[in-house]
Amino acid sequence: MGRVRVIREEIKGKGQSIRKGVSITEANILVFLDADLIGLTPNHIKELVKPILANEADMVCGLFDRGYFLNMIFLHSLPILTGQRAIHRRIFDDLEDIEIKGYRLEFALNTHVKYQRLRQLNFVCKGMTHRPKELKFSNPVVGFWLKQKMFLEALTGYFVYLFRRRWLL
Repeated sequence: MGRVRVIREEIKGKGQSIRKGVSITEANILVFLDADLIGLTPNHIKELVKPILANEADMVCGLFDRGYFLNMIFLHSLPILTGQRAIHRRIFDDLEDIEIKGYRLEFALNTHVKYQRLRQLNFVCKGMTHRPKELKFSNPVVGFWLKQKMFLEALTGYFVYLFRRRWLL
């Protein structure tokens, strides 16, 4: 079994924290997990990593279990925005600092994998969910607006990537 090491990142932001974690490991396969998961099992992590080890995928994304109907919508009709991923390190290393900032990372990874014609697999992590932002704050309206801000920042990542990588070239 691997060792766990807790580190601190002084600069706030999801991407900045992930970049710090990546900088202290030499692993060739990186696994990213949100901190507020409910129902995460070792099997979920195995499902993320297995297709990469078997050379069937370059990035694997695990989505929350929202029930059959919503799972199909989130898997097949919406952009994949999830913090549960396993990727080859080279994919992360190919991103520029501006693409990693905050929640931009998820869209940057998706877009990079797509435009580099890399292989992506997505699946639902059965029984796994998270605590939504509306429940993390005493006022659910605050949580709702923070969730919208997060989505906007993630979407910004898509445009930052396209502008820098596709339209400027």
